[in-house]
Amino acid sequence: MSLRKTPKETWLRIAENKGTACEQREIKFEYIGAIEFQQKIFDRPLRYVFHVIHQDY
Repeated sequence: MSLRKTPKETWLRIAENKGTACEQREIKFEYIGAIEFQQKIFDRPLRYVFHVIHQDY
């Protein structure tokens, strides 16, 4: 999985479902969290830590 090729909308959905939300201002939300993916070449899952900032216009 290439993180750079993943659409921003996908990361926003992951953050909304799996992350912890913090409302910074009325229209600005920050999500922090981690998800794990199993990769064939590794013995154990890889952990991706994310920090997503979303502003509702």
